[in-house]
Amino acid sequence: MSRSQQGVQERYRRALDALTQKLQQDRTVLAAIVYGSYSYDQVWEKSDIDLWIVMADDPKVRRYEDHCLTEEGVIIHANLIPRKRFQLNIEGSRQGGWLDFTFAHSTLLFSKDESIAAWYKDAERIGARDRDYQLLRRALPLLATLTKAQKWYQVKKDYNYSFLWLLNVADQLASVECILNGQAPGREVIHQALAFNPEFFNAIYTDLIAAPKNARTLKAALQRVETYLDDHIWDMFRPLLEY
Repeated sequence: MSRSQQGVQERYRRALDALTQKLQQDRTVLAAIVYGSYSYDQVWEKSDIDLWIVMADDPKVRRYEDHCLTEEGVIIHANLIPRKRFQLNIEGSRQGGWLDFTFAHSTLLFSKDESIAAWYKDAERIGARDRDYQLLRRALPLLATLTKAQKWYQVKKDYNYSFLWLLNVADQLASVECILNGQAPGREVIHQALAFNPEFFNAIYTDLIAAPKNARTLKAALQRVETYLDDHIWDMFRPLLEY
């Protein structure tokens, strides 16, 4: 990391530390969670910081407004959520969308409420029933996307456009791979999946991007996808197959 980039990282750290201290002194604030690039990746000078701020329940407040704050010249997006809504989102979603992107690789900065800390710790746990539901939830649209890739390969013979649809297939399969391995899909889900199954995802993503887009390479990639689906059909469609 260059010296200038180290300076950027330090400025962002100071900005978050300064805001965290202010939030800890606010009696209406129960917890703060940072997510996005600051939490699990590397920020640069055009990055911002994303926060969930859990507020104490107040019957007088019908709706909390989100805020755009600045510290050290850094833009911080603060999403305010009451404690009860935070609990319902976790218990109701179970990796169903809201948690996927907010909690994957996020960081709990502080919590004044032991229950919130416990909910956060449990947020990435995917139980067997939840796992089956989330796999099916992703498998159904995946089939439609794959059909598009096959059509543009077989009927239209537009290999560039078939490749474009295959990239969408790879992204959807990456979510499946993460759930199979007990991890919530994040925003950079392809990179998560590459860590779990590098041979398959290199073949249908990294290597395919670098390869010529012709009948041979597209056919090989489509066959790999079909084999993957065959191998995981029970994992992905268990609720339907057992019905």
